[in-house]
Amino acid sequence: MSDSQKVDIILTELGAMMAIDSINKHDEDSWSIQFEDNKLVELFYISNQHKLTLQYNIGIPTLSEVNKLHDLLLEYNLCWPESGGIQMALNKTDGSIVQLFQLFIQDLSLPIMIDVLTNFIERADIWQAIIHDESFFNQKKSVKSVSNYNRFSSQLLI
Repeated sequence: MSDSQKVDIILTELGAMMAIDSINKHDEDSWSIQFEDNKLVELFYISNQHKLTLQYNIGIPTLSEVNKLHDLLLEYNLCWPESGGIQMALNKTDGSIVQLFQLFIQDLSLPIMIDVLTNFIERADIWQAIIHDESFFNQKKSVKSVSNYNRFSSQLLI
């Protein structure tokens, strides 16, 4: 069975397990999941890396302090151990924020896909609220202080 066929089977089984309106296959390596609450997750298989990438368009920020938001998104990306590997990106074309997550196809199973999608959508909901909350930066400065973020202790070897 090919990796693409594995994704097809898991997505077919997923339809009965989550609140999904439709699952569409666009070509051999791309799908979209339309949830009942109008959320759309796009999936892309990168064959030479054996990875499945999930993508969710968070939206275009309405914050007046968009530069602070961009800084926060970069800081969030650095906190990958805490975010579970979810990454945030900026679509240069329209300024929208995009949430991404990649997983190896060999690790993919129905329970993992349900867990990943549930967490992915929960994070997207949080970021959608943040990008439209004018008071957010008055309440909180950052996700985590990255100036002290050093998980490795080191010593001079030579």
